[in-house]
Amino acid sequence: MAVIHSYIVAFFFWFFFCCTFLYKYEKSECFFILFYFILFFFPKHFYL
Repeated sequence: MAVIHSYIVAFFFWFFFCCTFLYKYEKSECFFILFYFILFFFPKHFYL
């Protein structure tokens, strides 16, 4: 459970980082990386 919590913290930290620093540069790339973060890291933890 602690590992899942660390993934959630990393997710929100990356989202905050994107919304503040990367928003004015490349918003689409930010959400593209967020999408793959959810797609590959979260299912590995919940299904294994």
